[in-house]
Amino acid sequence: MLECELCWHEAQRLEAAVRVLDTDRSVLQTLTPAEIASALGLSGKLNLPFGGHLSHALIVSGLYAALYAVALLGEIAYQFDRYGRASLWVAAAIFTFVFATSLVGLAVDWKLTRDGSRKGLATSAAIFFGSALLVFAGACLFLPTNPVTEMNWQTYTAQAAYLKDIVYFLVLLVIFLLPPFHFVLATQRELQSGRYKATLSLLTGDKLSLAPRSVFYPRFWVLALILAVIVGVSFFLHHNLMSNLKPGEYMNLFANLIHARLILYHLLATVCLYWYYHALNELKRECILAERLAEQGWASSHS
Repeated sequence: MLECELCWHEAQRLEAAVRVLDTDRSVLQTLTPAEIASALGLSGKLNLPFGGHLSHALIVSGLYAALYAVALLGEIAYQFDRYGRASLWVAAAIFTFVFATSLVGLAVDWKLTRDGSRKGLATSAAIFFGSALLVFAGACLFLPTNPVTEMNWQTYTAQAAYLKDIVYFLVLLVIFLLPPFHFVLATQRELQSGRYKATLSLLTGDKLSLAPRSVFYPRFWVLALILAVIVGVSFFLHHNLMSNLKPGEYMNLFANLIHARLILYHLLATVCLYWYYHALNELKRECILAERLAEQGWASSHS
């Protein structure tokens, strides 16, 4: 605990609450099971930046932005002697822009969902798609209109190849990043409203349970299956690409950038799934705690 700053602050927060309860037992009379569960669970963090998921927002925004930067460098790698120095500045600008707009998109989803709006996910997605469109428009001012990568077949122009990359990134976005993040935020708000029983039924797979209105529940096992398919397809395409490259002065640079892009792509999806898995478990724990406290008649036993 002493080595983890986040854990230490959390322990101090709980210790302060315990001291209040020890010195003023009358406080117990005003507490409800929902309030206790909220204080110990994710729903109590909804008002914190990004709903208490600041670290996740920073990490996924950084990985997502890095994909755009690395992809741009990859599309001009075969002519790095011609575009190299300028491409580094352009890639840095793209990374900064995508990172900033990604944080804005996630923050907008958090604020709208926290305030009860049903437009959080749609607005966030519009920001991400608008950012991608602006990045492509800006990249077209730099990328050549002719093919750069040399292969055994006719390749895309640099601009068309970069657009294809962006489409792949947006597929990742709309499957693994935005829907899980929005669902966790919406569920935190549901728990703040005391809807623990309905939420627990949904999270535990009750066939009669329903997700909150206008909220899509991405099943973890479905996302994991989609990721497995994507990994298999991407490795096949990657092998096919590398097997048909023509030798050149910057072939090794291109190969390394393609490997880096592949790693970032899979890493982003894996990080999103890892975070989502743990967030779902934390939501379940909070629901179970609230239900058990309610069953034990917490309020009446401390009146």
